[in-house]
Amino acid sequence: MAASAGLESSGALSYLRYAMEFGGSRYMSVHFVLLRVCVIGGAVSAFLNNTPVVAFFIPIMKELSVKYGFSVAEVMIPVSYAAILGGTCTLIGTSTNLVAIDLATKNIKDFKMGLFDMGRIGLPVMLAGSLYIIVLAPIFFGGRRVKAAALDAPKRYTVAMRICEGCDLVGRTLLSAKLLLSDDHVQLRAAHSA
Repeated sequence: MAASAGLESSGALSYLRYAMEFGGSRYMSVHFVLLRVCVIGGAVSAFLNNTPVVAFFIPIMKELSVKYGFSVAEVMIPVSYAAILGGTCTLIGTSTNLVAIDLATKNIKDFKMGLFDMGRIGLPVMLAGSLYIIVLAPIFFGGRRVKAAALDAPKRYTVAMRICEGCDLVGRTLLSAKLLLSDDHVQLRAAHSA
């Protein structure tokens, strides 16, 4: 996580955004975006944990979907898959690789594996998976017209709480009890006392 925090604070996100759009024209097809996601996301994910890689790509994918007019649903799941596939190429690409290597070194005498040894299997799998993503993801997810703005829209839900007698929360507001940071979007429907 320290590496991903360092990348974020160093401005690497802007370089990822630039790499995703480099050489693009006024119109960039979803296939072209997915190709770049698989190459760039897979390469980064080979050396970083998958979760921060996907987190880096979320705002970039939202921007590109708005700019080039395709559905954000067409690229969000493929970003995750590209990160998973990229993680299979190196020993440190995913935590599963580390666990498997640890078990192998404990149970197999003289077992050794280098950083890129998994790439002999992982790279062909990543290439085949990337081709699959580039060709079929728009077909599978293309019918879902989810706009990027829909991801930012807050959801409405109801919370019912029961506070027991003698609890520190009795008689306090949600803000004073630090159960909310602000009450901008909160409506209290009813309060019952027993």
